[in-house]
Amino acid sequence: DRDGLAEGAQHNTMDIEYFGPNPEVQSWYLAALAAAKEMALAVGDSEFAETCHQLFTSGAASTESLLFNGQYYQQKVMPPGDFSRVAPQLRHINMGAEDPNKPEFQVEDGCLTDQLLGDTYGRLVGLGPVLDPEHVAAALQSIHRLNYVGDFGDWTNYKRTYAVRGERGHIVLSYPNGLPEHPMPYWSEVWTGLEYVYAIGLAQSGQHALAEDVAGVRLRRLQRGDELRLRRDARALVLVQRFGMGDCAANVRPVRCPPRRTGGCSRIGTHRECAHRRHNAVPTVTRGARRGRRVRAGPGELIRMSAIFD
Repeated sequence: DRDGLAEGAQHNTMDIEYFGPNPEVQSWYLAALAAAKEMALAVGDSEFAETCHQLFTSGAASTESLLFNGQYYQQKVMPPGDFSRVAPQLRHINMGAEDPNKPEFQVEDGCLTDQLLGDTYGRLVGLGPVLDPEHVAAALQSIHRLNYVGDFGDWTNYKRTYAVRGERGHIVLSYPNGLPEHPMPYWSEVWTGLEYVYAIGLAQSGQHALAEDVAGVRLRRLQRGDELRLRRDARALVLVQRFGMGDCAANVRPVRCPPRRTGGCSRIGTHRECAHRRHNAVPTVTRGARRGRRVRAGPGELIRMSAIFD
């Protein structure tokens, strides 16, 4: 309806669709409108620049009145009612909500760590803020108050684990008013990229001490991850030596190693199945090169190997 508010189905990096305006996508949209206006002016298209300006002005006003709840920006869920009304290009049939009247996996009244993305990047590139500065300052405080976890050793996460005992950070999304029956899938995870954007937003608002702390924690976690990957590789090599395999290449099938999944394993040479079998399973090794019989290293062996490097 050209009111500057993203209201339809919005597939996104959470591997689902948001139905209805939400701060993550909406702030991006406002920043995109501001950028489009500047580009139109640069090429002399004043008519399109005015269109972008009107959409931005209307959308920004609606964002503040509909999404800001006094503490942070939340989602206003707008069920489609019938998925046939959603353009096929906007919805993945094998991902996301199954109930068109009460779509699952929404942000709802939750607090996103990356709710200010568009505003943060808008400021970075010189477009200026796209959200109310006072509301942004309040949201930054709310994110730390509601999403911060002091030690992930006591944190229950049923999805992917990117922080462990002794580490701290901000989860992707919190539900301060209670967890819905079907929350957004990755709500309980912690993403380094989102926290860096959060740190930038804090610095832009003058909260430098907290910004430096958030960014410093992220850096230390990345460094710890590299150390853990190197230790994992070292344990695998000890397993190879312990079972008398001799030349790894003669007994273990080479496996293609996608760089984004393996981290530091490429540092010790060609990726082998004995190092990480499909990156997650217990290492598979050969007990006795002469017999060539393949077995799984038992938990006791892995525990003893861990003790060597811990």
